[in-house]
Amino acid sequence: MNKFVLFGAWVVTATAITTAAVVGYNTVVGSSTKEETYQIPLPAPLIKSSGYVEPKMPNTTVKKIKTSVRSAVYFDNEVTGLTVNVAISLLKEALKHSDKVYLVLNSPGGSVFDGVELISFLEENKISTICVAICASMAAQLHQAGAQRLMTASGVLMFHPASAQLAGPLEQMQGLLDLFKTQVDRLDLKISKRSGIPYAEFKRRLAFQYWVLPEDAFMEHLTDEIVSLDTGDSEQPYGVSVTATAIKRQKNNVMIEPSESVAKKYNIQLIN
Repeated sequence: MNKFVLFGAWVVTATAITTAAVVGYNTVVGSSTKEETYQIPLPAPLIKSSGYVEPKMPNTTVKKIKTSVRSAVYFDNEVTGLTVNVAISLLKEALKHSDKVYLVLNSPGGSVFDGVELISFLEENKISTICVAICASMAAQLHQAGAQRLMTASGVLMFHPASAQLAGPLEQMQGLLDLFKTQVDRLDLKISKRSGIPYAEFKRRLAFQYWVLPEDAFMEHLTDEIVSLDTGDSEQPYGVSVTATAIKRQKNNVMIEPSESVAKKYNIQLIN
């Protein structure tokens, strides 16, 4: 074909495209040119892959728990010597008024040493636990120690490996590492036995951070029931706050710090 013919065809095509673009622009900006209507195509529906599996919603019911502020302690901070000390004192006070006491949890976790102290108190006094928000790391371990392990619809559990910081002679550090591993492994073993999740499988899950929603926790036997909590107090819906109590006691110069712990003495820290 003659090159001049090709050039002419290209000019005609370009002119048509330019004219269409100008008309479209004028229509958009509200020019007095002829109005045109058009439809914007909807995006194509998502295409499901061959391996797509529709998620299943477990059939669960929510049990309503009605109690008083005096029977619920709200652990709303990190797990430290201070917060554990305050929580235990509040739980002891609650046990004077009721034989059904709840530790309500909303915590990112913290010290394993201090958490184990609180776990022992929960187990000895058959105190139930309720996860109402993020119960991560050591807080998830605390939740699992409850006489009844409960979660609200907004609760989330998260398990992950513990971390340690050590300083001192190498031989002593090795002994402490062995102690840490034994302590953490025994905590995980308790969860494994109570839930029925094989120990090796539970360890595999938490190695990647094991996040669990209430319905899934119920199916995996990591919670006994899904509940809603009513303390009858709009200002303290989850019970007496550990954080608020600690601040109040500090202002009143009440001694709440425990004596120097073994961890501090040997310059060690184990967090979960």
